[in-house]
Amino acid sequence: MFYMVSTDVDAFRRFVFETKFLQVYEIDPEAFEVLKFDDIVLLKLGFDWLKNVLFNEPTVSLRESVLKEAIAATRAEMGAT
Repeated sequence: MFYMVSTDVDAFRRFVFETKFLQVYEIDPEAFEVLKFDDIVLLKLGFDWLKNVLFNEPTVSLRESVLKEAIAATRAEMGAT
């Protein structure tokens, strides 16, 4: 992922728009159109996302529903209620 974000902006753009990325992370809806065409804004998002994934910095937020589902799934896996 680091390689994709830092070297191939078109691949990262496809990753953002053709996967569940926008369903998982809270991205300003007004930024959607800008991200489609502005490489600099897309790179800033990519670097913020990497900071979040690699260093747990609060630069990009998970949607609350996704977080709750992940917690519930983990609890179910562990046998907790």
